Amino acid sequence: MNRAMALGRIPVSLPFIRKKSVEILRAGYASTDEAAQKIPAAMSNSKFQLGWAYVGAACVLGLIFFVAATFLEFVAVPWQRNRISR
Repeated sequence: MNRAMALGRIPVSLPFIRKKSVEILRAGYASTDEAAQKIPAAMSNSKFQLGWAYVGAACVLGLIFFVAATFLEFVAVPWQRNRISR
């Protein structure tokens, strides 16, 4: 698991990925065939899409705050406008 994350095969940006993966791998399987069927199914049932949605929403929210702060600085510090326009 750690090696796959270090090599970039598994995204490390999702905080719950390691816990969920270890949980799935430690589950008891009667045979290798059963494990081969149930492990991918369990991974696809997890909340990866929701995790990426939160990452995307955080990026958008960060950009909104950046634009708002830049606008407020432009309005609140009028002497900076003259310096920028020169």
